[in-house]
Amino acid sequence: MVVVMTYNPYILFRKSEPEREFQVAKVISSVSPDILLVQELAAATPEKAIDSVCRLADMTNMQCRLYQDMGEVIFTAAKGSRTHAIGILWNQKSGVTPISDSWHVIQAGFWHAIARLTFKVSGILVDHAVYHGPPRAGRTDFNNVQQERNSEARIIAELATQSDRLPLLVGADWNYLSADTVGGNYYAVRRSPDNLDPNIKMLAQSREAGKILLDAGLFDVSAAMFDPQIGKMPTTGHWSDYLGAGIIDGFKATHEFRQAILSSRVTRR
Repeated sequence: MVVVMTYNPYILFRKSEPEREFQVAKVISSVSPDILLVQELAAATPEKAIDSVCRLADMTNMQCRLYQDMGEVIFTAAKGSRTHAIGILWNQKSGVTPISDSWHVIQAGFWHAIARLTFKVSGILVDHAVYHGPPRAGRTDFNNVQQERNSEARIIAELATQSDRLPLLVGADWNYLSADTVGGNYYAVRRSPDNLDPNIKMLAQSREAGKILLDAGLFDVSAAMFDPQIGKMPTTGHWSDYLGAGIIDGFKATHEFRQAILSSRVTRR
């Protein structure tokens, strides 16, 4: 069994916060992932992106370095077009093996970025991608935000439908709701406050980008593995009082994963 975790610890390492850093490391250790897909680490520069991702790796006894044949070191960290980093970490002792020449980052056309790394898992090659979608926070150009989300979703859809692709699992802070359903009802919900600006609420409730991904064959793992006895758990944290608690973080996967995934859960600490 392989445990994959996606996590947004909200601008971690932007400033010195020893207690929060300890809590973040504790959450990751409690899950003990074989592969960790992380978003929104502090990254004012490309060098800071590497520093933040590898600092998290050191804190959690995970790896962030790929060693090439000629001795070159590649760091699995990427700075997006803004001041946030994304990264992919792995547990070297878990049996998952990263393919050293498979690290690929796409920044053009993205608010942040998307990065992909191929792992050999039980002898099978599988692509794992980490992504951070365009935020609404502090912006009033609502139509542009929606168009950015839709445009990025189309690029991700292309990655998932390429004829020569490997099975793909994307862990992300999508920043929007999925279009997947359970029992005829939408799985992901966002219960926004009644007094929220109607335009902001409309954007917060939009499923346009989610539908693009669903139509491309990328399904929401949490929806597919929904257990009514456990129920739904929101994944938002720092904005939950403002936009309302919602399910905007998680995994999307290509059809090959439907029979391979054993369970999905949200960890709250």
